[in-house]
Amino acid sequence: MTTRRSFLSGMLAAPAVWAAGRRRPNIIFILADDLSYRDLGAYGQRYIETPNLDRLYGESMRFTQAYCGAAECAPSRCSLITGMHMGHARVRLNRSVRGQEHLLDEDVTVAEVLKGAGYATGFVGKWGIGTPGTSGVPYKQGFDHAFGYYDQLTAHGYFPDSLHRNGVRIDYPENAGYDMARTYSHTKDDGAHQYDDQGHFLPPGLKDPSNFAYSEQLFQKEALEFIRMNRERPFFLYYATQLPHGPVAVPSLRQYRDRAYPSLRHKEWAAMLTQLDESTGKIAALVKELKLDDNTVIFFAGDNGYSAWGYFNRPRHEDDPFFHNKGPWRGGKFESREGGLRVPFFVRWPGRIRPGESEQICAFWDFLPTAAELGGI
Repeated sequence: MTTRRSFLSGMLAAPAVWAAGRRRPNIIFILADDLSYRDLGAYGQRYIETPNLDRLYGESMRFTQAYCGAAECAPSRCSLITGMHMGHARVRLNRSVRGQEHLLDEDVTVAEVLKGAGYATGFVGKWGIGTPGTSGVPYKQGFDHAFGYYDQLTAHGYFPDSLHRNGVRIDYPENAGYDMARTYSHTKDDGAHQYDDQGHFLPPGLKDPSNFAYSEQLFQKEALEFIRMNRERPFFLYYATQLPHGPVAVPSLRQYRDRAYPSLRHKEWAAMLTQLDESTGKIAALVKELKLDDNTVIFFAGDNGYSAWGYFNRPRHEDDPFFHNKGPWRGGKFESREGGLRVPFFVRWPGRIRPGESEQICAFWDFLPTAAELGGI
């Protein structure tokens, strides 16, 4: 039997430091959904502004040979949370989650490991490895606080009828009537979405298009509140944003409204990335404001390889000729090639992890033993 090792081994002080009385570090894992390899400015993107993530990247150890858990959402998340590769992971396909595969009581998650070491544990965002009514929901898998979409399919939309907080359904009546079919059609028909003169989205089907609940704004608020509530003890926050998974939809086109981009979808994609950047920036700023910066490790990664072809009405795995965000890898999402598995991945811990680049190969199943080492377990 082999012992799994942290991929940060050799870069950290010995775990005995924590046993000597030092507070265990807070751990924040920010997981972007369908992020393309070159969507961020730090990775070479010229037409999307991501200043907060670029700054975080510059202060981090960047892993240049990092791999997700699988080439699609649900199994990749299962690998991240359980530390298992696809030979052993409970969930191995997106389509198998509903009614067939979900985490079971006997599965051990990173949240359970850290909770056993005294961590407050929180999940916010898109779960996808256990639907309501099963043993796989996050609050039964080690998370003290769990808010968001438990069902992966409903997480394709940003204007939810409802979300769940620790098993309690929360309704958003202001989103009643949202025309999701029209949003899906927008992937092929650039005119299906409408914006006002200020670049604000007019959600189709709503009684009052100016009054809506946008899931990512709800997630951002919940994540910040979790950090505030648990600032006096070690905490683990798994922030699994939907962004920038399509079909594309965003409250505002932001600074991209009047730019000469090839299509409205390109402006929306850029605005979604800037929304993600803003959320990440607010998390980092709050950690600093609360004077937790030197004792907080922030991980950032994409959940699988390139899939933006599906949102710009392009042939499968073909690079976008404007953003050129695919990266140099063959294939993309749904394929076990570099293009489906290789992801942006970087880790920041001021004063403890030296910024730079590492060619060490790592993958999502390495996160659980890494978190265990950070927690002194």
